[in-house]
Amino acid sequence: MGNNESGLSPRELTDLEGVTAFSQTEIKDWYKQFHKGCPSGTMTKEQFRAMYEEAFKTGDASQFTDCVFSTYDKDGNGTIDFREFLLSTNLSTRGSIDEKLRWLFHMYDLDDNGYVTRKEVTQMCKAILAMRGDDDAVVAVAPDRLARAVFSTLDLDGDKRINEFEFILGAKGSPHILAILDKNQLPGPEAK
Repeated sequence: MGNNESGLSPRELTDLEGVTAFSQTEIKDWYKQFHKGCPSGTMTKEQFRAMYEEAFKTGDASQFTDCVFSTYDKDGNGTIDFREFLLSTNLSTRGSIDEKLRWLFHMYDLDDNGYVTRKEVTQMCKAILAMRGDDDAVVAVAPDRLARAVFSTLDLDGDKRINEFEFILGAKGSPHILAILDKNQLPGPEAK
């Protein structure tokens, strides 16, 4: 693949540095971590799930990873290569507020139709609460309440679906959402 100790060619390293906010040293570190867990060079959905299960030991990450996997797997081939992994990790941890919100919108748009429905928000809320290890009673009731709150904030035209523009504009008007984004608290992998 490459001719340096990282396994990335100088051209690949320069390219990734140009399209992310990571330094070459950070990219090499991410590459080593990625290939340590995925020696084949690609991550399957099962490996992706295992990564989240390791990070959220008290909860059930299966629903969440089923929902989020496609935001990483940009080419839709059923696996995540290092470039896909790094680009999504960059957006979720180092992206601008607008980039993070776009990434988050696509994470919630489970059927990839350009809109987020209340059902999709409820499903994501349930998945996040289960992953965090919240009590089953909370997971059963809270997602619907959270979905109602999200829709009252983000469904600006009242058509019972949220497009990307509404999502970004509405989220930017929510101090709570901005605080989460500002602290890089999007659910994603942590740098080692």
